[in-house]
Amino acid sequence: MAFNQGPTTLTQLSKCLKQLATARSDEEKLGALIILPRLLDPTNERAVHLTFTRMNFRFLVRLLQSDCSEIRGQVTESALSGQACQSIALNIISCFCTFPDLCKSTEVLELLPTLVRVLQESSETASDILHCILCISEASSSISLLDEKLIVALCQKLDMERLNTEADAVSASNLACRCLYSVFSRGTAAVHDSEMYFENRGHVIEYQIALIRAAKIAIQSVAQVIKLSKTKLKFDGLRLALDILHLMISEDEDPVEQQWGMDVRDGLALILGSKLSPTIRDNALMVASLTYQYYGENWLFAPAPGGEGQNPPLHKFAALLIHLTCAEIRVRLDSDFSATVSAPSIENTGVGQERNENRGYDSVLAACLRLLELSVRAIAALSVEGNEAPAFSISPDMFLSMRAAMSEAFLAIMANMVDRWMKAEELTQEGHRTAWAELMEDDVALLALRAVATWLGEDTEIVGSPEVRALVPLLVRYAKARIRVNKIRPIEFLGPAFTSITSDAKSLDSFMVHGGIPVILNAMRSPSNISKEPSEEFLRFQTSLLCILLNVTVVAPTALPHDPSFETFSSLLIYEYLPFVDTAENCSAVVTIFAATTVALALFALRGAGTSVSMALFEAVSRSALIFLARSRNLRVENEVVWDEVSELWYLSVNCLADILTNFPHRARIVMGQAVPLSRFVASTCDTNTWSESDRQCIPRLFKQIGHDF
Repeated sequence: MAFNQGPTTLTQLSKCLKQLATARSDEEKLGALIILPRLLDPTNERAVHLTFTRMNFRFLVRLLQSDCSEIRGQVTESALSGQACQSIALNIISCFCTFPDLCKSTEVLELLPTLVRVLQESSETASDILHCILCISEASSSISLLDEKLIVALCQKLDMERLNTEADAVSASNLACRCLYSVFSRGTAAVHDSEMYFENRGHVIEYQIALIRAAKIAIQSVAQVIKLSKTKLKFDGLRLALDILHLMISEDEDPVEQQWGMDVRDGLALILGSKLSPTIRDNALMVASLTYQYYGENWLFAPAPGGEGQNPPLHKFAALLIHLTCAEIRVRLDSDFSATVSAPSIENTGVGQERNENRGYDSVLAACLRLLELSVRAIAALSVEGNEAPAFSISPDMFLSMRAAMSEAFLAIMANMVDRWMKAEELTQEGHRTAWAELMEDDVALLALRAVATWLGEDTEIVGSPEVRALVPLLVRYAKARIRVNKIRPIEFLGPAFTSITSDAKSLDSFMVHGGIPVILNAMRSPSNISKEPSEEFLRFQTSLLCILLNVTVVAPTALPHDPSFETFSSLLIYEYLPFVDTAENCSAVVTIFAATTVALALFALRGAGTSVSMALFEAVSRSALIFLARSRNLRVENEVVWDEVSELWYLSVNCLADILTNFPHRARIVMGQAVPLSRFVASTCDTNTWSESDRQCIPRLFKQIGHDF
């Protein structure tokens, strides 16, 4: 777009604007507008603002619309084309878009629908229109920039580069990418700093809904660019995808299985398999992490529709992503950056300054930690019995190489966590009271903690290693905390790790020495009373806590009864857990597993406590045990799937109850006094024709102890 930069005066410009204002016919208005761009210097702020205040915007819109045949028909001596009329209007609009305050004006924002319509209808003026939209989007966060038609039009121009390799098409695609990036980056900033941009909460919600809707429209085209583009636009698409995916994962809904996720994966496979700059690699890893978060662990190994003969093969991409992620984590944790940024700040001023300056680096490490956690889940899901086999085969060597890479990464993470813990201890001893609080609320530390907890829950072979035992005190301390900034309870995701840790005698000693049992019991005392129709999510969480204590009672039988918090545990059993087990009518798998775990734990705790427990606790446990054992015994016929889940706990409970009555015969009268529960149990198990081999090994022994002759 060319402007006459010759000397002009405001007097000449004013005369032209006066002619425009007083013109009665379209011919006179058009004549004034033809002269105007020659007099208007786009760098002269005073001249542009003067023109803006006196502009006839209605006539400007008419010039942009259709082919201007109506206007040109009135200009008898002119042979102006429709494109020429649009160019005149765009010359003037582009001058206004030079200044941010004019870009945010109502008059310019109201031009957007017309600009979008022309953009879709004409390719000759595409670059000029995209320049105007870019200027507006960089200056304004108006909701009109999130209009569906505008986003669709920009996406259409984004696709031009792969459909048409001419220079104009490539330029238009690059401009469209910049426009989309500006729209979403400013939109995200506006939502984040809503008090600066919006008058009330209702406007924020409306804007956020429009922003997410626009993101869902744009991701389809952006994924195609990442996959198919052979120019720099591919890497610009990566940067754009970061903002879009951040918006999409912020929405609390199940992901929709769409082709774009597979397109992103194919594009990342080509990018990560090439030698590129660290910035591009970092963006690729962050996009992989966000897409992974959106789709879940299935994304890594899910076959694409018609995905046979993919290049590179899917399983090679999975191995490549895992190896790169693990290597990136180790490099970053070994660097001086981790020590300077992640260590708690001890200055009263500039807290967090280093982290802000290295925000990109921090983001990549966080993305890699999320990738690592999700990869552990994905690989674990492949080996779960009953899951469908993947659409490809992973060779044992490749599988072992991925496991080895993840093991090395987790050893590095655990060592780093212990180092930071020791540093926080040192700072605390030196009088820096906020050292632990800053470590607890560090986002990267929390992500590392989640990843390690997931790994320990899946790989039980390493729980007895020195590295894990050294980490146990830190895990227990985190389990006590509630992170104020993100309102996170670490105990909610540390359950699998503690379940594995408490199955090893040496790690269990460290767990108990550092107060692990009171931490678990305190977490069980949740504000959500278990007797008030608890949700399945709540029951799963409580079951994970019960499993930890069950491990404790199996590995160290007297540890729980001799712990000072055993009285709290007894109260929970008598007044909350056992009444729920007795009266629960919902026999779903979640409820039954919770009940089986509760009964088994209660019986093991009684056996470890011996005669030191109260008669009230003994009576409550024996009654609930008989009720549950009778009720769940019928599951063998009624629901084999649920029976398979609880059968091991059922037999453990029967044997444990028999042991209690054998070792403490004077307590047998309490069990025999439970007339209804005892008769129910006997009735459910006395048909010897239905006994399995396991039944024959344990049921007769219990029958003998309760005085039943069969």
